[in-house]
Amino acid sequence: MENLMEGPDTIIQKARRKQLENRAWFDSHARELIKEHPGKPVAIHNGQIIAVGDNENKVLAAAREKAKQEKWIEEELLFIMVPTKEIVHVRYPGGED
Repeated sequence: MENLMEGPDTIIQKARRKQLENRAWFDSHARELIKEHPGKPVAIHNGQIIAVGDNENKVLAAAREKAKQEKWIEEELLFIMVPTKEIVHVRYPGGED
């Protein structure tokens, strides 16, 4: 197994970057996810929903099993609850976006 903390770009750093890409995918698909899976936990990997359900533990366990089978580390995964309604960005006076 590779050393997790070795080299200019560690495995963990690469995984966190993938996690951020998954978050960007989630953000860009939020409206459709709210319609399809309101209030449900979802696991996203490589811009795809790999597990969704009513029980957080079961969704996370299914995602971890998929990671194990496909040989990627779970730090790449985005595990998030889909909101029940669209979140409006509120700007504070004098604050930045």
